[in-house]
Amino acid sequence: MSGIFELINFQPPKPPLQGLSSRLLDYCGLHYLYNETPETEWLFRKSLALGDVSVLAGLPGVGKNYFTYQAMVHLSAGLDFLRWQVEDEYRCRTFCLTGEESSGDVHQKVRAALLQIPEEHRAKAAASIHAISVNGDVGLVTTDRYGRIAPSDNYFYLDELLGDLLPRFFVLDTLARFFPVNENDNASLTQVFSLLEQLATKHQTTIMVSRGNVGGEAHCRVIENGDGRCRGRCGWFFRRVVLYAV
Repeated sequence: MSGIFELINFQPPKPPLQGLSSRLLDYCGLHYLYNETPETEWLFRKSLALGDVSVLAGLPGVGKNYFTYQAMVHLSAGLDFLRWQVEDEYRCRTFCLTGEESSGDVHQKVRAALLQIPEEHRAKAAASIHAISVNGDVGLVTTDRYGRIAPSDNYFYLDELLGDLLPRFFVLDTLARFFPVNENDNASLTQVFSLLEQLATKHQTTIMVSRGNVGGEAHCRVIENGDGRCRGRCGWFFRRVVLYAV
């Protein structure tokens, strides 16, 4: 058996494609056969895994932001959220960076979400949440005249910030605000999500990006919030599949 492994464990003559290991043994059927499947570390059981990159999409004003604050609060408190179960009451640190809402709006919505959970969980959950409103030039990438995308200084600052906070759930609001690229261009979005995946992998965090100006069909339940009813319905799909909120 060792001889077979030695034969296939060689260095390729050229550098592999970006994202692939140079150890071909890691991709061989023998590796899959003789090793147990790695266990998935879930935030929400069977729905949202650690290291996923997801998109929350919907028309403006339907409640996407409050939805994410509710998810953050429940994850930080180790409480189930809607139909999604927190894995073994797993409490984690959460972080939201918004370029769309004022600091006052953030304060109001985070506080309302915290007041919805049982009182005995509020202080611990609040201590594990960071939500920051930013303005000005917050773009995480730059684009040259040929359409090539490169990380900006802000991207590297965010990289350091994630290293300091170590959140397990990180929300960027919105895609257009932090990534000023053509959202209908597949090549541009591929580069954007490649950069997000690098952050998710490096910091072992789950990233959710909010995207507005998108239509879709109602897919889940109406979400109630602290200051009234969410003006729409939300469905949440994970693993980089879009959630539509309309």
